[in-house]
Amino acid sequence: MSTIAISPIESDNITNKAEAAAGFAITGSETGADGQTATIAIVDATSQVVDTYQAIVANGTWSVTVGAADAQALADGAYTVTADVSDAAGNPAAEATQAVTVDETP
Repeated sequence: MSTIAISPIESDNITNKAEAAAGFAITGSETGADGQTATIAIVDATSQVVDTYQAIVANGTWSVTVGAADAQALADGAYTVTADVSDAAGNPAAEATQAVTVDETP
């Protein structure tokens, strides 16, 4: 059975103006799904998916980069990052979630 987890984003789960201008990484770990594709989504407070990314998991880790344009397009507020993956047999891991706040106000 596979598992997936999301590491803290920007170490404090808050993305400020400077971090958004540089873009940021969303990273995490997994077990039992090396070689599979993880789907990472940024979901807003109204449960709408704002952005979706994919990563191939390898050696127990995965990583996606939110580019500066995508990061700066996020309105200030609360978001949930979700991560999903299935093992080679198609068995899904329990979805991982991480709350993150965007605060680009100077």
